[in-house]
Amino acid sequence: MRKVIRGIIESVIEGAIKRVGLRGVAGEQLLDREIFQHYGLTSRALSGAEAIVIREGNCFYVIAEDDRRYRIAIASGEVALYDDQGMAVHLKRDKHLHIYGADTVTIDAAQDVIANTARCAVNASESATVTSPQVTAVASVQVLLDTPLTTCTGNLAVAGGVSCLGTFGASGGKISTPGDIESTGGEVSDSIRSIAADRAIYNGHTHPGDSGGVTGTPTPQQ
Repeated sequence: MRKVIRGIIESVIEGAIKRVGLRGVAGEQLLDREIFQHYGLTSRALSGAEAIVIREGNCFYVIAEDDRRYRIAIASGEVALYDDQGMAVHLKRDKHLHIYGADTVTIDAAQDVIANTARCAVNASESATVTSPQVTAVASVQVLLDTPLTTCTGNLAVAGGVSCLGTFGASGGKISTPGDIESTGGEVSDSIRSIAADRAIYNGHTHPGDSGGVTGTPTPQQ
């Protein structure tokens, strides 16, 4: 005779065959009963969750579990994974995937992580770090660094020109690096003139003494 039993889960034993101990609402005590779950999905219910048990002769099978204490409300047609800690993966309306409630999200991929989208924003309240032997940013229009300070701890090589909207060494703008600034394809300049133009001025500037030259009109010797 087939019978449907509604019970309260008291314990769950993890293993290749997941088993449960539960108490039926009519007072039945069921121990070490097998739980059937859907392929690709597994869960371990907390004590106090509800279960539906099918009895076939002397065999009992748990076919569904639920926990109204932690179940989240969703709209018609939506799907969600949730737990008792407030974490959820929510497939919402308007094709909105919402992951929330987690302190840490980790992706372990042996080869590639690929994100294809029209826009991408990363908002970190404390810091953001990218650690890699090589980092490449490809932008067809512009790369904007909106920050009061940019620090380069090594050499800086630029294939095109480098310009500073302020003045080197003045409060309007400054480029400083413990390494070299090298441009292989353009001028390094501020908003007034290029460094190459500055160099031409400095190269023609001489001093008496060790440099062997003079500055301006020499003063006749008495």
